[in-house]
Amino acid sequence: MTTRKIPKIRLSNLLGSRKFYWLLVIVLSTSMLFSSIGLLSTSGWFITAAAIAGLLGIEINYITMSGLIRVFSLTRTVTRYIGDLVSHNAILHLLKDLRVNTFEYLSKYRSKLHNSSVNSIVMAHRLVIDIDRLNLFPLRFFLPWVSSTLIVLVFSYAIYQIAPILLVYILPAVCVSWLVIPISSFFKGIYLAKEEVALSEYCKEQFIQSLSLLTPLLIWKTWSFEQGKLNQLHNDRLQKKLHQQNFTSFIKMLQDMALAVALMAGIWKGTVLVNNHMLTVPWLLGIILGIMALVECLSPLAGSFMSLGLSIFSRDRINELIENNNEKLEFSMIEPEQIESLELINVSGTIPNALNGPRCISFKLAKGDVLGIRGSSGVGKTTLLDLIAREITQVEGDILLNEQVIDTWCLKNTLGYLQQHIDIFDFSLADNLRIGKQDASDDELWQVLKFVCLDDWAQSREGLETVLGEYGAEVSGGQARRIALARLLLSNRSLLLLDEPFAGLDKNNIELLYRRLVTYAQDKIILIVSHHDLSIYGCDEYWIK
Repeated sequence: MTTRKIPKIRLSNLLGSRKFYWLLVIVLSTSMLFSSIGLLSTSGWFITAAAIAGLLGIEINYITMSGLIRVFSLTRTVTRYIGDLVSHNAILHLLKDLRVNTFEYLSKYRSKLHNSSVNSIVMAHRLVIDIDRLNLFPLRFFLPWVSSTLIVLVFSYAIYQIAPILLVYILPAVCVSWLVIPISSFFKGIYLAKEEVALSEYCKEQFIQSLSLLTPLLIWKTWSFEQGKLNQLHNDRLQKKLHQQNFTSFIKMLQDMALAVALMAGIWKGTVLVNNHMLTVPWLLGIILGIMALVECLSPLAGSFMSLGLSIFSRDRINELIENNNEKLEFSMIEPEQIESLELINVSGTIPNALNGPRCISFKLAKGDVLGIRGSSGVGKTTLLDLIAREITQVEGDILLNEQVIDTWCLKNTLGYLQQHIDIFDFSLADNLRIGKQDASDDELWQVLKFVCLDDWAQSREGLETVLGEYGAEVSGGQARRIALARLLLSNRSLLLLDEPFAGLDKNNIELLYRRLVTYAQDKIILIVSHHDLSIYGCDEYWIK
């Protein structure tokens, strides 16, 4: 038995996913900003030089300058588009890694999640939103700061090489725009981000709650009042968004004012240097235009700490969920070579918040046995299958597999469970079936379709290429369950838990499918929950009272 804790998410680890892509994004985004500065500086210098040359009637070499302008323009466009592609690719890979890893770890402790007061659908939606917000850290915080820092350092070094004394006058104001003003927005940005996360969650909860009460609200004619509350929440959220935008615009304005000071200081001191023949006009013009181009490089920093705040609070919410399910995570790596027996000894359990559930269930099955589980509606037949499948771990009594506690075994490739809720995807029939066995041949697919009495239906449609529609919209509920059963049979599991596998079948096909399952179970154990009387076919039944 291995004990493993779910690792917490750290923002610093987000860049560890796809390091090459992030490095490439940094190079491309920095190159794009350099090209923007070069384009503005060169084109501004060229326009000014052309105007002066026209006024003075002197010659000017426009070919070299126009060539540089084209180079900077093409480089800016190409690096922007390629950078967007690479950054989107990196973000999508990051989101994939985060979603897969988070849901994989949490799925290993589903009982704790089921015990949560939060509805599982709401929680899943919340997880997806929080995971999506994490990408703001690399995309809108890390990359802008790295790129702008490189730009400022290189720009400062260039000025130092051209006119060191000029750097003393320009750099302080540039640093204010680059560092002081954005960093001063840290606490306010974090606060606004916290408000955004809290209000967004509250609005979502109120909306879902209102929808769940829609029928009684309409009956009692109070829906208009509830709708008014939702509209007010929506307006409040819009006001918060407007506040965030105004704050970001205010920070940008302060940055622009600081750069304007740097611009005026550069013009004033640069003019003095030109008059003293310590600096030429073209170099001064290039520096001035470069300062103007810094606006594009530094403006993304205005909202960077708000993006950081959104990522921080989303990280904390995910880690809180992980921490609540992190008491222990024990799982076995040992799979049984074959199933010899399954025994339940005084097993009891309930779904969280349920009134009823199976009580003191005891039976023993050997390899080759098929057992029908019967009982009135709501007595806990499906819950019993959940207990055996370890979907619910809060169980009283003992469940033994091969004479050992079932937790001793890893059942990943041993147990197959046809649940009440099944997943049919908007693929072809063949693709849906091959989820159970990827390398299954067409002959195998037709054999398993015949097994579940769907071969005639498939032949009357488009065969294995029949499209099942989103959520199985193109098939009936009974057909969808038998497609899911066929997929399960293809996976060749030794312990099968089948919840209503005969739905939508007439008596003849029920008997035919049952006989085939009995033959299939020669080296397996099968438990069948069904409202049909299987005893008439010779099936042993266990009644839950």
